[in-house]
Amino acid sequence: MMRRANHERKYELTENTLTIAGHTLYRIRAVRHFGDVRAGDLGGWVESDGNFHLGETTRLPNLSHDDDAWLYDDAKAYAGANVCGSGKMRGQSEMFGRNALIGGSAEVAGNVVVDGLHSIGEARVSLLSRLDGCIDVRDRIFHRDGKTIVGAPKYRLTDNIRILGNERWNAGNSLGASGVVVRQIQAERDFQLHDGTWVHAGELGGWVEAHRNLSHDDTAWIRDDAVAFGLAVVCQDALMCDRAVILDRGYLLGNATMRDDALMFGEARAGWGSPLISGSGQVSGNTCLMDNVRVIDAAKVSGGTLSGNATIQDRGSVSGEPEVGCNAIVMDDASVRDVAQVFGNTILRDFDVAIKTDCYKLSLEQLENQYVIVRDGKISDEGLSFPEVLGHCFGVEGEDFSVRNGVFYRVPNGGWRLEETDFRSGFEPQEEGDAFALAQALEKGLEPGVLVLTEEQYKVENMNRKLGKPSLLSPLEPDISEPDQYPSGPSC
Repeated sequence: MMRRANHERKYELTENTLTIAGHTLYRIRAVRHFGDVRAGDLGGWVESDGNFHLGETTRLPNLSHDDDAWLYDDAKAYAGANVCGSGKMRGQSEMFGRNALIGGSAEVAGNVVVDGLHSIGEARVSLLSRLDGCIDVRDRIFHRDGKTIVGAPKYRLTDNIRILGNERWNAGNSLGASGVVVRQIQAERDFQLHDGTWVHAGELGGWVEAHRNLSHDDTAWIRDDAVAFGLAVVCQDALMCDRAVILDRGYLLGNATMRDDALMFGEARAGWGSPLISGSGQVSGNTCLMDNVRVIDAAKVSGGTLSGNATIQDRGSVSGEPEVGCNAIVMDDASVRDVAQVFGNTILRDFDVAIKTDCYKLSLEQLENQYVIVRDGKISDEGLSFPEVLGHCFGVEGEDFSVRNGVFYRVPNGGWRLEETDFRSGFEPQEEGDAFALAQALEKGLEPGVLVLTEEQYKVENMNRKLGKPSLLSPLEPDISEPDQYPSGPSC
């Protein structure tokens, strides 16, 4: 693949580079005259100058090679952003994300940030718009006449710098922060935070890498030793304090709060309400926190949508693409995985695991067990993993079923199917109202006379049956072939 042919290009990339959140930007140099730019003039910074292959541009440049668009001073365009037409960027202005566009005869200068990465819609400045000072363009479109709009600063970047080393944060590694330079902020005016406290002009705050990390609009603030860097954004009325850290493409908005040693990275988002991340809570991946969700203690959330008053606490974890909401609590070492849906007043504790639907409740040990299927007292299938059991017994993975101590039961008409035996310890129905006990009635499932046991349970139950002791297998015909497959062990 070749760069666009020289006679069609108006600038080239120099060897002068800088890196922002994994994006390498290059200082540009004009290769021909256009507008007020002369060949040889140095400009701002872009990540891509576009590529040209078989007569077509195969990658959109951050700065168009057509018309008079240009980046002056230390202006930056990267991560899919595009400046075209006769658009101009000056000063320390910055734009990033595929939804960011400056076109027409628009100009941005000062510390204007055009954020098309965290925008659901467009972040566009076009026509004759003129923006200067401290303005955030995020989910906004400016297409006014030539009158200049100047945004007043909420804070300034001081000369107090901190070079991030190999801080391990609470994720156990530096998360690529080594060498990043952050600067302490200082308030330029008084404003009240969403927790009721005030920030006064002249007050020192936390640390940011650049103006893109903390909005100048509304009352968002970073205080104490909290740090925001990379392409992370703290905006609206969000608050970071203590030693909280946000990086990568993290997005903190609304009345969201991060405190203590909380950590957010990846493409995680918290807002649309008053979510809280505290303790050494960790939020990452493509997670979305909203409403009054709490991720506290040493909990980890690496995916999914959490809403309502859901709480993840202790060492609880959420991963995959699940939904957790209402008043659900994930505590102790419990986890929610895959595409589970956990709502209501559900409480997952100990080593409970919810996967697929909120009717799946397994311990880690149960999840890792090998299972056997018993039909009419004989093993019809053995050595099965948990997903294989679903396929054998229910046909379609994901239909409702329940598990108690590793024994699967179908749930006809909303009740429990228990063998007619005295061996019932741990198999009683849970209290009404427990989400796991209210499994939907099934028209199909395990046929009568079928049980699913772990291999170890089968050995014990088969031995009990042979010895005439109470057994889950006792109502069934004795199986004389099993001793060869499962040698007798000591009685229990």
